[in-house]
Amino acid sequence: MSSLDPFVGENEIEDLVRAAGDYVQPSRDLRPRVVEGARLRDKDRRAEGKLAILVVAILVVCIVRHPFYHWLTDYRHQSCIPSATELHQQALQLESQPDVGTHWGMTEAFYRLRQYQAHRLGRTTVQ
Repeated sequence: MSSLDPFVGENEIEDLVRAAGDYVQPSRDLRPRVVEGARLRDKDRRAEGKLAILVVAILVVCIVRHPFYHWLTDYRHQSCIPSATELHQQALQLESQPDVGTHWGMTEAFYRLRQYQAHRLGRTTVQ
């Protein structure tokens, strides 16, 4: 065999591989190990896919939430009306004033609320 000719001895290598074929046997647990390894890799791949979808969903929610939150905050302030308790407290304070009668406090409180709402909506008069 010459080291300059790569094809010399090719048949010898093939004969050795063919002769070794009877000696090389797969172990009994080779197939179950390969199948279990494939299942684990598939399970990991699916978990990574679900995690990627979750990250994208959170990112989209964060991107959309920011302007929507500011819009809701502005809208809430524009349409904010006092609660019944706050309106009743305002009526009691108005009743204690000398120019408002004792029975007209609630009426005056509602009138002022309507004026505030008209101002917030851009109207100049209360209807």
